[in-house]
Amino acid sequence: MDSLDEEIFTLVYLDGSKAQVSIGEGKITDFHLADGSVGTVEIIDKAVTTAKLADGSITEIKILDGVISSGKIADGTIISQDLSDGSIIESKISDGVVVSSKLADESVTNSKLADNSVTESKISNSSVTTDKISNSSITTIKLKDGSVVLQKYQISLLLLLKLLLVLLPVPRLLQMEQ
Repeated sequence: MDSLDEEIFTLVYLDGSKAQVSIGEGKITDFHLADGSVGTVEIIDKAVTTAKLADGSITEIKILDGVISSGKIADGTIISQDLSDGSIIESKISDGVVVSSKLADESVTNSKLADNSVTESKISNSSVTTDKISNSSITTIKLKDGSVVLQKYQISLLLLLKLLLVLLPVPRLLQMEQ
């Protein structure tokens, strides 16, 4: 008959005979256990603590997919080699965090500029040169009054007459002929 006392055990021998024994606390050590005699079933839940784990004993294969949360990753431990190509997508980049020092030289191309995104304040003084102005792109309305002086241009007589007709009112021109 089995005992209800937790310190008294019934041993069953290979020949079928039984004996009740009492084992004091801490009396069975690893010396008394055969190799491989303690398995998962013999270890009670939550009995293995961090102190009982050998360094390096938990390997990648022992960690289930998706079980390591952000809170378990120490700050600064994920480096660029840990990131797969294309793993950082636009939605993962906070607004305002990509600064000019992080852009490679010549990486912002014309196709990346939004319409009307380059304003006068973004153009350096003297940076728009003659070569950058297309022919016939500056119209009369864009010229400041008095900004064109005749001495700066070589113009034909016909063009000069056309210009005078535009600039001088017709009655005044007729007075000049008299």
